[in-house]
Amino acid sequence: MQMTEHQGKQLLGRHGVPVPAGVLWSESHGATQRFPVVVKTQIQEGGRGRRGGVEFAHSDSQVRSLVERYRSGTELLPPSRDVLVEEALDIARELYLAVLVDRDVRGPVLLAGRAGGIDVESQESEHFLRIPLEIDVAIPEGIHQEIARHLGVAHAVEAQLRSAVVGLWRAFLGGDCLLAEVNPLVVTDNGRLVAADARVVVDDAARVRHPDWPPAEGQDPFEASVEAAGAVGTLLDGNVAVVTSGAGLGMATVDLVTSQGGRPACLVDLGGTVFRGPDVLTAVLAAVGRVQPDIVFVNVFLQAGPCDDLARALRRAGPELFPADLVLRLRGNRAPEARGILAGFPAFVTEDLAGALREVARLVRA
Repeated sequence: MQMTEHQGKQLLGRHGVPVPAGVLWSESHGATQRFPVVVKTQIQEGGRGRRGGVEFAHSDSQVRSLVERYRSGTELLPPSRDVLVEEALDIARELYLAVLVDRDVRGPVLLAGRAGGIDVESQESEHFLRIPLEIDVAIPEGIHQEIARHLGVAHAVEAQLRSAVVGLWRAFLGGDCLLAEVNPLVVTDNGRLVAADARVVVDDAARVRHPDWPPAEGQDPFEASVEAAGAVGTLLDGNVAVVTSGAGLGMATVDLVTSQGGRPACLVDLGGTVFRGPDVLTAVLAAVGRVQPDIVFVNVFLQAGPCDDLARALRRAGPELFPADLVLRLRGNRAPEARGILAGFPAFVTEDLAGALREVARLVRA
């Protein structure tokens, strides 16, 4: 997932990378900064500056006009809900600094470039210093001096550069990033080092460790809530919610449900959540209930994960799942214990797939 510039700067700032003072514009506060300011559309596309997506404003009325333009969109810019208003910088130099996952070296690499800005991708490779990093090791002492020599920055800026490099590395690790890029990293007229723009891409697979992450752009709230719990969900438009343990079993179950006349309302692959206890599983099942399907078909064969944890989660999530009819095919590790936990629970419970499908077919026809 690519963060917006504002989200990326928040992450970098929390870890010590110097960022400009700025806020997302809202009607309640307007432009709260001293003028001039820079107004930036928060679209996640490159080249927005060339298309009029970054403009200076010298009054509150200019800010409001730009905000309205960016929210509505133009011929060159798609609409953007968020608009960033931040301090204008008096720029003396533009540099480039990034940490990214390099597939060739199978690990993170720090890149430092003598020139940053919109044309950075056209720079020759010799303009960049590449330093492989160890994922479980702090930035080695002296690295920032090597970077400073390559960039040709003044001695007075070196201490700030060290803080920026260390902060960028911490943000990369702490944010589960695939890319943490500052472009440009600017030196101002008064010798201040600031991340004027940022591009941050995080690993979607790590979302379970970051409940504060916003949903991915355009992601459905159901899919976002399931993903936040550590499972994988796909929203469909039918009447039967399908919950399985494994992508292959999920696709096969969708086919089987369809063959019985049902139409999948959603598909959830529990994945590693089966090892994380009833609380996490309850959160996933509650999200399924909010889809409001007519039938919930849970089809799992857990050879390692415990079926009894899933049974406890089903009981806890019952108020969210009802009034849907529940068909539960539980087989595998601790399945007898799971069936015991579900004794008296208003659901069809079996370990036989054929029997479960017959019940799904009966409910579809009812």
